[in-house]
Amino acid sequence: MKFDERRAKAKSALVGFLSSFVPPRGLDDDAMKAQVQNIADSFARRLPVTDASQYESNIEKTFTAVLDSHKGYAWPVQSEFVDAMPRSASVSGTRVETYQADDKHQMAKRMNAGHPVPESWVWGPSAWSLVSGGLVGHEVMDSYRRSSVSKFLEVYSHDAYGMLQGKYGDVVGAYFAQPEEGIA
Repeated sequence: MKFDERRAKAKSALVGFLSSFVPPRGLDDDAMKAQVQNIADSFARRLPVTDASQYESNIEKTFTAVLDSHKGYAWPVQSEFVDAMPRSASVSGTRVETYQADDKHQMAKRMNAGHPVPESWVWGPSAWSLVSGGLVGHEVMDSYRRSSVSKFLEVYSHDAYGMLQGKYGDVVGAYFAQPEEGIA
């Protein structure tokens, strides 16, 4: 369906739908026509692009939703129609199963091989699950943590402890020779 066909179908259906409501007060005939045209345009623009029968079905679903939520006897406003419109065409069939990487096992494999890993896997909550789950040994984790502290000291010097402690908590204290060092 072309845009003009979609708008014409929506306008025709809308005029029938609005006939059961009282026109808003203070609108002359031209203003009412403009309001109907604007609402019909929103149907043509915002409803999912489908075949003619599905488009008509989506218009009816929108009208039903507006009736269910509209309060009053005057015409619903354009935003009520827009809010009630179906957002996308429904897809039938089963959902396709997609591959998801198991990050925990991937990070454990990288750590056991001595490869770089994100800092959050060395200090964050994920680190404990690697060690407690037996995926990474204590000595491997300690090695990564000592290396992290060494790099932080190299880059941030006296501020290293405060930065790591502020980000990951007191667990970092055991890996500094003098935890007080660097605290202003």
